[in-house]
Amino acid sequence: MIYSGFIIKKERLERNWSQEGLCKGICTVSYLSKIEQGKTEASEDIISALFKRLGIDWVMDKEILSEGEKFIEEWYDSVFSDDYKKIVSCNEKFEKEFSCLKNSPFAIDIFLLKKFTEDETFPLDERLESSMDSRQLSLQRLLGGRFSEAEKLNPCALMYLRSGYADYEKGDNFSALENLQKAYILASEEGRLKIMLFAKLFITNCYSNIGDLDSMEYHGRIAKRIALDLGETEFAETVDYNYFATKIEVGDYSGAYSYFSKLSEPSAPSLHKLAVCCEKLGKKEEAFAALEKEKTSAAEGEKAKFFADKACELIKFRLEHEDYLSDSYYGKLLLDFFDSCRKEMPAGYAKFHLPWVVEWLTANRQYKQAFELLSDFLEK
Repeated sequence: MIYSGFIIKKERLERNWSQEGLCKGICTVSYLSKIEQGKTEASEDIISALFKRLGIDWVMDKEILSEGEKFIEEWYDSVFSDDYKKIVSCNEKFEKEFSCLKNSPFAIDIFLLKKFTEDETFPLDERLESSMDSRQLSLQRLLGGRFSEAEKLNPCALMYLRSGYADYEKGDNFSALENLQKAYILASEEGRLKIMLFAKLFITNCYSNIGDLDSMEYHGRIAKRIALDLGETEFAETVDYNYFATKIEVGDYSGAYSYFSKLSEPSAPSLHKLAVCCEKLGKKEEAFAALEKEKTSAAEGEKAKFFADKACELIKFRLEHEDYLSDSYYGKLLLDFFDSCRKEMPAGYAKFHLPWVVEWLTANRQYKQAFELLSDFLEK
């Protein structure tokens, strides 16, 4: 590919210049069009003249480009390994040593990698796609959420992991399991241990959503083994948290209580789970103590803390009002909270709170709504 065409086209479009306006006195419009599409290798004089008109210092130094190529491959490897620490290191290295590459034959790589590693969810202008190779276009498709196309362009572990995670967030557990299992197998072949770990973590979550505790425990053991071998203790803790949270969903409150009550530094979501266990086991005072402690506890992100706070408010209401099922205010709080869960959180979070919604609907003779809601979750 002739990458100089990419940067010329990108800069021209951002300035809203016409092809005729840019190339006047330098080359023909048809020739510029071929340059922008990477269909011809223009002379250095023409390229330099176009860049000069755009006010761009184009990097042509062979030594810089040689080092830049090594860096770009290192950056791609960190991205396709989904290794956060390596990605951060590459981002910092780019800012310190290789920022000049944004005006070089590696321009398209730089723009895609920057977008991808900064968690942007919008692809580059589709008019630039004619300048992309299959690896670049696969990242472009991921940024646009077009997962099946990304998989066809580049059938590697990362593509199936992202596709599986998207299915998991939507609550399509069976499709997610298929993609995540492919991601795990490909990651083992590619030697990408972080993706193996992430795939297993989400596989355990899918089995949690399905209510298959045995499969969740089996895959969770593997995920914990990988996490501990990598020194990623927080992921091992996540496996335990998810497993015992699922025990609550299947009604094993004593089993879940034995875990959540012994945590030395519980997070806000963990204290919420402890309060649920205490509520179900009749440990009212301990439930109130957990709710009080949750107010000042931390969570992994503002959104997680917000939803833990709201969930605990509902528990507190139920503990303080024995007739909560006939209280319309409680119903509004519950249904608003559940609606927010479905819109803003992974499907498994809403599923955890589903029993209380069904309890409310059936107590208030809204049987059709309860049936439809249960059917919607069971289908996935």
